[in-house]
Amino acid sequence: RIHPADSCKKILENNRRIINDDRIVLHIRSCSEPSPISPYGKDIYSYGILEETIRQTF
Repeated sequence: RIHPADSCKKILENNRRIINDDRIVLHIRSCSEPSPISPYGKDIYSYGILEETIRQTF
């Protein structure tokens, strides 16, 4: 899974930099850009339900 701050292109470039060997050719076969970060906080209904459930459990 890709971190929200990354992109497929950035990861490929980083891997090429780390490997640093022109004999190795990297290609992206498929890649989905990262999903946006889900909203959270006390004003978000689903977050509040999850928080309350965790508090009741622990």
